[in-house]
Amino acid sequence: MTVTLYPWPIEQIDQFKYYLAKHTPTTSSLLGYLIGTNSFTLDHPRRIWTSHSDPLNTSDIVVWIIDGKRTRFFVNTEPTLEMAPMNLTAATVKTHKGAYFVDEADEYLFQQSLTVVEQVMSYYISRHGNDQSTPGIELGDVNMLWYKAFLNISGIKYESFCFKFVKQASLDSTHLKLPAHLKVTELNKKSERDVDLVQTKNKILFDRDYVEDCFCMTSVIRRVDTNEPVAWAMTHRDLYVGSLHVLPDYRRQGLAEAVLTDITRKYSEYFHKSLPDVPVTNMYSGACVETFNLPSASLFKKSGWKQLGLGVLWLYCRQN
Repeated sequence: MTVTLYPWPIEQIDQFKYYLAKHTPTTSSLLGYLIGTNSFTLDHPRRIWTSHSDPLNTSDIVVWIIDGKRTRFFVNTEPTLEMAPMNLTAATVKTHKGAYFVDEADEYLFQQSLTVVEQVMSYYISRHGNDQSTPGIELGDVNMLWYKAFLNISGIKYESFCFKFVKQASLDSTHLKLPAHLKVTELNKKSERDVDLVQTKNKILFDRDYVEDCFCMTSVIRRVDTNEPVAWAMTHRDLYVGSLHVLPDYRRQGLAEAVLTDITRKYSEYFHKSLPDVPVTNMYSGACVETFNLPSASLFKKSGWKQLGLGVLWLYCRQN
């Protein structure tokens, strides 16, 4: 296969957004990244490439690559494959051998897609991963379906493996019932206490600038008397729920569920404002939970979120 990458005009990004909106929930995080451009400051799509000259009007397997602070890519077969029945052992994707899918047609489509992904991403990385003016390529929110496509690409470092959870958006308001001594508000990026708490209590230490940028949509439960935050969540760049945390003295009181209810309401309103022509029920809130963080994964399941597919991973590539 001869690989050619065709530029997709940023001015036509709305066409891509509406295409993604037709294929949720698989596409929810990439769609969140694109519609969140006006709300975040640190990571914007700079260039978009596709492996086909007419990507929205073809039955061929197409890879879309979105250049930003992190590189993201999407394969047009993901929505079909992620909803197809898989063999039980496929969840152990790093060690799995044999067919991934129950149906032979799905398995064939997967193997064909895997080949295309390896060829396209090898070509892309060979062109962009050896630029000495940059520290390398970070690939974010990569569907675990494509894990094995990167095994034969040199310079790849696997940084994080995560479960992916989604919940259908809704404009129905749910009244939060909190004890009289607690209130729900928002985190304040100008408050050193708020930023310090979120940064230091998270299992992964994010840069302070990144945490402040993620304060564009938040939910926090505070004490009424002291204004002290006791439970909170922010929003990652892909419109994932991030840094969900409850202080030890306030756990097992339903506060994590309350924070999730409040922040997903904000996402639903944001979706409706950003894409008014798309039914809000076509949109999904998302969350990404490290595979080692089983308590958080259990919380999302308990709160009615659906675990989607095999999960996602983050990669770093530096060509020698």
